[in-house]
Amino acid sequence: MIDICALAGSESFSAAKKVSHPPFYIPSSTYSWLAREKAISVRNTVISSSFVGALIRKCEVVAVYLPEILDEVSRKLMFCVDREVPLTDWRQLMLAGHLGCPLLTLDPAFKDQLVKSRGKPLWSIEIQPCSFLIREIQLVYRQLVKEIGEMVYRSLSEGTVEGDMEQFKEERGENIRALERSLRSVGNGGIESLRVDFLCIDMHEIMEEFLNYRLYPKAVIRELCKKTLSCLVTLPVH
Repeated sequence: MIDICALAGSESFSAAKKVSHPPFYIPSSTYSWLAREKAISVRNTVISSSFVGALIRKCEVVAVYLPEILDEVSRKLMFCVDREVPLTDWRQLMLAGHLGCPLLTLDPAFKDQLVKSRGKPLWSIEIQPCSFLIREIQLVYRQLVKEIGEMVYRSLSEGTVEGDMEQFKEERGENIRALERSLRSVGNGGIESLRVDFLCIDMHEIMEEFLNYRLYPKAVIRELCKKTLSCLVTLPVH
């Protein structure tokens, strides 16, 4: 999964390819907007439809449908923070969670923007790139997603989200440190480090609304709770 801002030009896209092999994924709703407007601006970065369209034709980028319910969650998150984080970014995070993938970005401000709104930092590590970097991060991320989803769903009715989250952060911290040690031991020396951030997106009010008003079956809400955890891989900017 790739941040749309990393598709601003060949230089940024090449940087992403050094960390992970194509194809990369973007929300189809974002690409539809881009194709209609010919150029869009996200976080002060201009993205051209001609450049992204060429990548899509070469199958290096794939526009993926974002389920309607996740688009609804994205919109609710945007309005919860008075549009401080654009809808494009929420859609990216929801799609990354849906696919079970880390989100690659070159914009260090992306994480800062999320933390100022609805993103609580859980763990942050710095590692050097290696051939199986994304695979290892993805394996750990998918396991954590299952655990945090169950924890958040259970705590909705108990009103213990904050306390449970702190306990989860402490208990699973060793998993993250083990990942950091493992990837550092096989990193490519001399290459600038990448930053990996695991963030908890506060969707508590939205999930409570869905649950209390019985807008969706409990099984659907349980699955949505997994989108609480996001993983950002921030590439060095040159």
